[in-house]
Amino acid sequence: MRRELYSIWGSMIQRCTNPKRDSWHLYGERGIKVCERWRTFSNFAEDMAPRPQGTTLDRIDPNGNYEKSNCRWATPKEQAFTKRKKIVQICVNCKGSTLSAKGEHRSWRGLCHACNEYKRKNKIDRPTDEKEIERLHRIKLRKNKKPIYGISISTGEKIEFDFQVDAQKVFGNGVNNCLKGRVKSAKGYIWKYAENK
Repeated sequence: MRRELYSIWGSMIQRCTNPKRDSWHLYGERGIKVCERWRTFSNFAEDMAPRPQGTTLDRIDPNGNYEKSNCRWATPKEQAFTKRKKIVQICVNCKGSTLSAKGEHRSWRGLCHACNEYKRKNKIDRPTDEKEIERLHRIKLRKNKKPIYGISISTGEKIEFDFQVDAQKVFGNGVNNCLKGRVKSAKGYIWKYAENK
């Protein structure tokens, strides 16, 4: 149990202090910090132990720092309600949103993901063919907007999401890897596509 808590503490520190970390742009780059008291593991453990089974560390205010008054242990369902509000940026080419599949802003010189992919593959400044732009965006929507569900390995609890993209916002890209068969589970859940409603 203490080893799990140490791993959670270490991940929290890394997210906020290590620019090489994949999730740096969501934490440290945004100015999210770990309070002085929690820079020491024993203080973190004193404030947050024990951790209830099936929960992860959650910030109540998603724009606030990691500190005792702003943190709790939450289930994935509870965490889904503390997602930060997004300001939608518009692609300069297709006028669509520049939000990525994970829900964060990923704008490459004002281009959304689909337009940027087209630019990269075709080695041109911006995609101009309207039919091709529409096709790229349809593929992106189909891929990330399928209903999926996850089954907890430890408890057997089933959680459902209307869109794959929503599950990825809460559980990360491991969901996608699990759905593609690259890994067996992600964040303690086995992920599968639901039947179309």
